[in-house]
Amino acid sequence: FLVVILYKFRCIKLLTGYMILSSSILLGYLGMIMLKQAIEISSTTIDQLTFYFIIYNFAIVGVISIFYSKGIPQIITQGYLVATSV
Repeated sequence: FLVVILYKFRCIKLLTGYMILSSSILLGYLGMIMLKQAIEISSTTIDQLTFYFIIYNFAIVGVISIFYSKGIPQIITQGYLVATSV
């Protein structure tokens, strides 16, 4: 409901910020779940700092490729969009 009100009053920058924040949270959370599964399946160990760095990098690069896709190959943007939709 709040999104509709913001759109009605033309608060596009606020809506864009909300979409960027929600996409980064979604990519970070889903990336964490996928990485945990990959680590468990492959029976490898990884320290916590590296794990969170990979998750942070995945989320930030995903947001940049989705919202600021100028100069980024289309296959990367499509891959992050698929990761977001799954």
